[in-house]
Amino acid sequence: LMKKSSLLCLSIFASFILFVYPVWGQDITPPELISIDMSPASVDVSSAPADITVTVQLTDNSSGAASWSITFLSPSGSQNLPISASPGLVTGTITSGTFKGANTLPQGSEEGVWTANILTVTDEAGNSADINLSSYGIFIIQVGSTLEDLAPPE
Repeated sequence: LMKKSSLLCLSIFASFILFVYPVWGQDITPPELISIDMSPASVDVSSAPADITVTVQLTDNSSGAASWSITFLSPSGSQNLPISASPGLVTGTITSGTFKGANTLPQGSEEGVWTANILTVTDEAGNSADINLSSYGIFIIQVGSTLEDLAPPE
């Protein structure tokens, strides 16, 4: 009788190890945004298109960054400029690096202040997050031949 209960305990323990242990080592955390920057902050697309570049610094605890994206919306919301990369690594590694993406704002795009509020990041394990950019500053592109002075006084 003692042997059967010992065998049963061993069997339960082995099942626990086989089915629960793999969960311990899984990557369940999306990448984190360290910093974000864009250039240029203002463009005149009345006579030619303009390239917009976004640079992000990301860290990921395990599998590494796989992709990221951001979308700028025109003042009316009728036009958008998506910028993304998969992953667009410039320096560092996919677990801690600087990534870059670019897109072209077409000639004749709507004038005014284009804004972006969310950066979406995904890692190699499929974990993703929508990061609210409000704590990283205001991400705008001024579009037009006459641009507003949006800089705060010094």
